[in-house]
Amino acid sequence: MSSEPKGRFAAYRKSLAAISARTGTPLSSLVLSFGILHELTAVVPLVGFFYGARMMGIGERVVAAVIEDAKPESRAGGITSTSNDSVQLSWAKQKMKTWVEEGDRWAIRIGRRYGVFGYDKRPTGSVDDIEEMAHTSGHLAGDVANAVFAYGAAKRTPEEEAQRRLRKERRREKRKRKQDDYATHGVGASSSKKAHIDNAEEGPSRKWASSDEDEMDYSPQPAPTISSHIPPSRSHAHKPDYDAIKAEIEEKMFREKMFDAMGDDDRLDSVEAQFNDFAHVPDRWRTTGSSSQFGAWESSASMLDDDGLLKLDPRHMDDEEYTEWVRAGMYRKTHAAEYAEQQRKKAAQAARRAEEKTRKAETARLEKEAEQERKRKKLERESRKMDNAREEYNSRWITLLTAPGEGNAVQSNAQVLTFDDIPWPIATAYRSRPDRMRPYRHIGVSDLTTEAVTSFLLPTSGAIDAPNEEHGAKIKKDRKDKLRETFLRFHPDKFEGRFMKRFKEEDREEVREAIGQVSRVLNHLMGDEV
Repeated sequence: MSSEPKGRFAAYRKSLAAISARTGTPLSSLVLSFGILHELTAVVPLVGFFYGARMMGIGERVVAAVIEDAKPESRAGGITSTSNDSVQLSWAKQKMKTWVEEGDRWAIRIGRRYGVFGYDKRPTGSVDDIEEMAHTSGHLAGDVANAVFAYGAAKRTPEEEAQRRLRKERRREKRKRKQDDYATHGVGASSSKKAHIDNAEEGPSRKWASSDEDEMDYSPQPAPTISSHIPPSRSHAHKPDYDAIKAEIEEKMFREKMFDAMGDDDRLDSVEAQFNDFAHVPDRWRTTGSSSQFGAWESSASMLDDDGLLKLDPRHMDDEEYTEWVRAGMYRKTHAAEYAEQQRKKAAQAARRAEEKTRKAETARLEKEAEQERKRKKLERESRKMDNAREEYNSRWITLLTAPGEGNAVQSNAQVLTFDDIPWPIATAYRSRPDRMRPYRHIGVSDLTTEAVTSFLLPTSGAIDAPNEEHGAKIKKDRKDKLRETFLRFHPDKFEGRFMKRFKEEDREEVREAIGQVSRVLNHLMGDEV
């Protein structure tokens, strides 16, 4: 026969094991949870009082007031009265003085252990004399005073400690008396009133948060179940476990009630489903916005499309469609005037739609023609501009080639050329209209690109693929002649010998670079024409 568990935690083991067996929670998790709860209830009040005193600055003032009130009064002549000092101090001041002294020792012990409250951390292996340090530490100030204040605010008084022990003793006697009643009279011997006999006598008290025995006051004390496997006590080992029997009966009754409630819920659900079940609704009465169920169904027998329904073959209809087909035919015969009015409105609506469609098509056609006309006029303007540029290009080359030569020094000096005086083979170098008297646009070497030269010199590049081979050969020959003529005009050596001396010294380098660029473009075009 196993004996009762002994030790400091013997009172907790039975309760924790019973809770673990009843809830299915591992015993280690319960122990860890109660340990964390104990540490929180022990540390949080101390930390709260400490930081509250530091923030409001009351710790040092309260401790100083207690120490000042606890000093013995001096009599005249410098003689200090010590015989009646303890009598003169009130009981409350004595308690506060005791708290301050205990708090001072507690602050020294914690400060030396962790290096807080202004104390140096105690070296490993050394032992401090707390009493001696408390007498020689001097006045209490700073965090030490705040720590002493927190200790005193959270400490339990001796009277409260005695009351707590008395309550624990009463609970122990009550549990023992309850077990004796179960052993003597059975399960129903004790009443619910006896379980709360001492609750009215217990008054509110201030707890000391760091006590290790408070868990007995607040931890639950359930009855052990069958599956807990906790050995019974030595005095009742031969008796049945009435607590387990009672717990089993209550569990069985609870499960029966839950099954009955579940059956009632099932019956209510079936009744609700029966009343909420919809009967068959014809398609003509269904609307797309009535419900999510009927909104997804689209009927081919809608009232708005009776004409299309009557055109269907009844042999290929289902029952519902055939019913709608008969209904639509009967409606047409019994409401002939109304049906005729509906047909007239449908015809008028169809005519309006056709007219609107024709109007939109005509508008689109006119807009397309206008866009084509705008494009044609734009092409004509571009063509005229290009023709004017080519005409001016040819006339300027004729003027340049027929100018007086180098033999006439007077004429040579009078006709000094610039970069813009050269008739370059690009359209941007000329006016859009010859009759406009505006200065020529200044161009640079970057403007003399292959695309610009090609579009200016070879406007009929797409005519080579013409179906008339003779005409295509003539156009190709004209293109080659045009490129050869232009290449001879812009040949670097020929241009250097004929015109370069007529340019200013500072413009000659730019002219040479531009002539070289045009010559390279023409070489490329002539190579493509071969």
